Amino acid sequence: MAYNPVQSMKDRLARNHRSGFTLIEMMVAIAVLAIVGTAIYHANNRAVVQQQQLEEKTVATWILTNAINEYSIQYRIDPSSVSLTDRESHLTLGGRDYVVRVSTSNTDSDDILKFTAELYVISSSGKEQYIHRINGYHWR
Repeated sequence: MAYNPVQSMKDRLARNHRSGFTLIEMMVAIAVLAIVGTAIYHANNRAVVQQQQLEEKTVATWILTNAINEYSIQYRIDPSSVSLTDRESHLTLGGRDYVVRVSTSNTDSDDILKFTAELYVISSSGKEQYIHRINGYHWR
């Protein structure tokens, strides 16, 4: 068999060729992974914030419903003990300090009394931050 320099070059190139990814392919793959990872991080962060807000509103609703029920029961036991003035109480729940303000007012009907309860959380600096408000009604 005769020596063919072209065939010999092809054989050497085929032996030296390594399979794998090029640098560009690796950089594109890393960029795609970084974009996907960032999107997942932001979506997860948004979900955590929404979950914390939902927890805060749920706890606020529990506290305020309890406050309105207390005033309603107190009014049922002794109507003279509930005046049409604002009342304020402080409580600590879950390591957080809250202020509950309940106001009592008349409605257009003489038979119905309206309770409005507002909840504020006290920050570490001592400032009150409004969280939630609910209304309740009591039949006289």
